[in-house]
Amino acid sequence: MRKSLGICLIVFTAILFIHTNQALALTSVDISVNSSPEIPGPNQSATITISSYATDLEKATISWYIDNRLSTSGVGKKTITLTTKGIGESTQIKAVIDTANGITITKDIVVRPGDIDLIWEVSDATVPPFYKGKSLPSRESLIKVSAIPNMVAGGKWLQTEDLVFDWSLNSERNSAASGFNESSFLYRNSYLKKSDEISVKASGITQNTTAQKSTSIIMRSPFVLFYEDSPTLGIKYEKSLGSAVDLQNGSEINLVATPYFFSASDVASPEFVYNWTINGNPIQTPSKKNRLTLRAPDVRGNSEVTLDISVLQKLFQDYESNITISY
Repeated sequence: MRKSLGICLIVFTAILFIHTNQALALTSVDISVNSSPEIPGPNQSATITISSYATDLEKATISWYIDNRLSTSGVGKKTITLTTKGIGESTQIKAVIDTANGITITKDIVVRPGDIDLIWEVSDATVPPFYKGKSLPSRESLIKVSAIPNMVAGGKWLQTEDLVFDWSLNSERNSAASGFNESSFLYRNSYLKKSDEISVKASGITQNTTAQKSTSIIMRSPFVLFYEDSPTLGIKYEKSLGSAVDLQNGSEINLVATPYFFSASDVASPEFVYNWTINGNPIQTPSKKNRLTLRAPDVRGNSEVTLDISVLQKLFQDYESNITISY
């Protein structure tokens, strides 16, 4: 009996010793922090959650302090929601955890939001001269995305040379485009994708600051518009001809077919394939492939002019445009 009691005491003492050592060993390192969103932006709602495999937080009394002021407290209160400050302004968050074992752990968290402006442009889109709009991407376009950081650390606005950029295309990290000072990302859209999601994360080299931004780029359908090339005024780019033109007997018109948002260097590029027809009958491609001169006959009537234009090796870059010439 004494032997059994002695064994029980030894086992109890060992368990108590292990339990006490585990409790004393608990530190803030044993507390994990998660944020939603993962990298909060400026003036944005963020939820901070703590977790641990070393202690039971469900039974712990957790007090949350924001900038040294008690915000909320309760048993098992593992989350807190707050609104971040402006760019570069820090929010000091402290979670004071009183475990059921009488151990107090303090976890300090700093939220310093930054922001990134993402600007994209199409590098190979065909547009007419003096075009004032933004060139839009179509399937298989070459697109450049540039990141402009709005981040502050240590009272200093960070430049691209202060940061490491991590680029992702459609949720897949692009290691070749990522790295120090890699503030731009050049890629070609896949013909299988009607849109692309571009994400970038910028992290300070020496400063503990991070910002993240995403943008969606929607692919458009290329098209062709007809313009008149006037002998006196030149090409009237200010207004397209629409779908019909009236010609007086004996007069003529110089049609200029102008492609928009195709992936080719210019309208005369050998990448462009032009197929002209009049009333369904193919005609020889003019020497200037995007221009066609038509003269009205002496009899009244109309003709249907059709141009089918495509780009070599670009599956979805083609368009058929029609114009009716009445005389």
